Amino acid sequence: SSRTYGAEMWELFNQGARKGNRNNDTNRILHYWRKIGIDNNHCMDLLRTFNNRTSPPLPDDELATIW
Repeated sequence: SSRTYGAEMWELFNQGARKGNRNNDTNRILHYWRKIGIDNNHCMDLLRTFNNRTSPPLPDDELATIW
């Protein structure tokens, strides 16, 4: 694929995590945001938005363990 890793991550953000991959996808996108220097407060806001796009969303306590 000619898409960059960053483009892949933002596409994932727009779609939400895939069924069966919620934890893995959430970990991947959070790692990417930290790698590109997004501060923790913004990361958490993005993570909540991402989780709301995931079906079904991860419970808050599970999201906290990934954080």
